[in-house]
Amino acid sequence: MRVALVLHRDFPTGGLQRDARAVASLLLQRGHEAILVARDGEGEPPAGVARRLVPVPPGTNHGRDLAFASAYRAAVTDCDVVIGFDKLPGLDLYYAADVSYRATRGAWVKALPRGRARRALEAACFAPGSVTRILALTAAQRDVYAAAWGTPAERFTLLPPIRDPLYRPPADWQAARAEARAGLGLAPDEPVALFIGRDATLKGFDRVLAALAAQGPQAPRLLAVGDGTEGYRATAERLGLAGRVLWQGGPSDVRHCFLAADLLLHPARRDNTAKVAAEALGYGLGVIISGTCGYAPLVSDSGAGLVLDEPFAQPDLDAALAHALHPGRLARWRGRARAAAPHLFAEDGIAATAHAIETFHREAAPPAVSGGMRASRSGAALLAGVGDPFAWAFAAAGDLRRGTAGRETLGLTLAGQRVFLKRYRGVGWGEILKNWLQLKRPILDALTEWQRLGELALLGLPAPERLAAGRQGTSPAARRSFLLMRALEGFALEDRIQEEPPVPPGERRRWARALGAYARRLHGAGLAHRDFYFCHWFQQPDGRVALLDWHRALKRRRLGRRWLAKDLGALLASTGPYGVTRREVLAFLAAYHAAPASLARRRHGALWQAAATRAARIQARETRRLSR
Repeated sequence: MRVALVLHRDFPTGGLQRDARAVASLLLQRGHEAILVARDGEGEPPAGVARRLVPVPPGTNHGRDLAFASAYRAAVTDCDVVIGFDKLPGLDLYYAADVSYRATRGAWVKALPRGRARRALEAACFAPGSVTRILALTAAQRDVYAAAWGTPAERFTLLPPIRDPLYRPPADWQAARAEARAGLGLAPDEPVALFIGRDATLKGFDRVLAALAAQGPQAPRLLAVGDGTEGYRATAERLGLAGRVLWQGGPSDVRHCFLAADLLLHPARRDNTAKVAAEALGYGLGVIISGTCGYAPLVSDSGAGLVLDEPFAQPDLDAALAHALHPGRLARWRGRARAAAPHLFAEDGIAATAHAIETFHREAAPPAVSGGMRASRSGAALLAGVGDPFAWAFAAAGDLRRGTAGRETLGLTLAGQRVFLKRYRGVGWGEILKNWLQLKRPILDALTEWQRLGELALLGLPAPERLAAGRQGTSPAARRSFLLMRALEGFALEDRIQEEPPVPPGERRRWARALGAYARRLHGAGLAHRDFYFCHWFQQPDGRVALLDWHRALKRRRLGRRWLAKDLGALLASTGPYGVTRREVLAFLAAYHAAPASLARRRHGALWQAAATRAARIQARETRRLSR
């Protein structure tokens, strides 16, 4: 597969550019060809990654943006997938690293030529008529774009936190920290704050200097990183901070600063993600961050800092910094950050981006097999020799795995590959009426599960690979449909836990963490399974867990507590018979909330009380059923 990664400017130090380069390098490792396409380029691209420059005539910034939007297409005609890291027309995927222009700019700015140009480029990605898939970096960003443009929810994929692969603390971080402090001339025990931002004003550097001045003699030392910070030297001197600020210049490689610091200050006026906060938490720093930043919830979930209320008020930042400097508090925040990091970054946002690209290539533009049919490329190849796929699906024989009124699941071999076939024979008007009386949307055919499996594939959550689906009939009560999926390799967790020898405690805790991380990604993306029982969990040969049986799953822009409690209650009830230990529950909690278990229990007690109530109802219902 050849992938074009398109952006206006390519240079080694920008946050967006580092993400694009990291994705390109990972695609290269996975055996694909990656090409960076830009109008301007500085420095060398990553080893093995090609770069194509598309020159545009000089002019205004927005004029050059529009010229590039028209000219870049000629440079990607030989590419299989085109992912944009800036807003452009004709993209397959857009990596949404920027804020919504339509939602954040005033009417008079939008009326200017620059505003009209930026709005047109944003519309090409987000307007309802566009087919571009959106890789959203935060849930808040997704909701803002959806509200501004009416973008359908199914076009969004929510990525896990993005952290540059370079910015991972070394194994012997304590020795590296001592070395970094010595190199900067810092005493081993003095408190050190850190500011990083290329656009110092946008990221709130003036606010940081004011907060330091408010601390008087107790002000910590400050490492100031970013070309834009140099313009504030006179301000720092006027505030009496000349000896407290260590000016570090541009953000070329700041790993030594992360190692040396105790606290990141990021009171940004606007920041789509604030990836620097995620990197700081990964290095074990406390963080004070403005609530406008996309990754602010990571800070609150970790318990390793404070999130400032919006609208911003300087006294709030002054008080937050004073609070952080209380004896022992920075050490506690650092400990919480180190404890939370494994859960916050259990899944890699760069890897999830590469996976979304691979999934799009595998399933994009599926060929039409016959009327009412959908198929992935691999599914169409499997069905090539069966004649009429619909006739084959309802005549095929196999091992009956599950059967209910109007629906059955078969296991069989097709073209030498093990597959599962679900057949729906119509649910009947009685079932439809019952569902509507219970205020439930009835599941009429297999295409609901087809759509959900596609969403899971883009999210990078393991589930059966969809191959083909089809439906016939206009009556919602009598329509027939089928779904063909590739069989998963591995074993059901419920089968293994009942076998001898018993599953080792360490393995059971690993399961708990894996289930918690999966559930967090699932619910964060607005998906509720609605059959979240232990019997549907599967472990693959690579150790990853997968979830089966998606025909009842629903999608919301944001799930309320009711749906979360239903899923979590079902899992609690179904794992009860297997002697779940307290350590396993805490492992699940920590992974699900991406925070230390003690903090998760305090902050989300209401959710878990609702889940426990739901579990008790399910267990009581099952007891009544067995006693009949």
